[in-house]
Amino acid sequence: LDTAARVRRWTQESVPSTTLSIGVAELAVSATADALLEDADRALYAAKRAGRDTGRSGSAALGRGAD
Repeated sequence: LDTAARVRRWTQESVPSTTLSIGVAELAVSATADALLEDADRALYAAKRAGRDTGRSGSAALGRGAD
C-alpha cells in the first residue's frame, strides 16, 4: 500500500481535483491468476466503499481479507 499511497499523492499533485481508490493483492505461490484478480477486485471495491482516496489490500489466497 505504500506504493499506492505514493501514486495517489502524485496524482493529487498533478491533477488536484482527482481522487483515486486503489486495490492491491498479493500473489501466493499456490494461487492462480484468476484468484489474484479476484482479490484485487475485492480490495478495490473495499477501497471504494471506504471513501475517496483510499487504498485497501487483500489476499484470500494468503488467508487474509480486505484490510
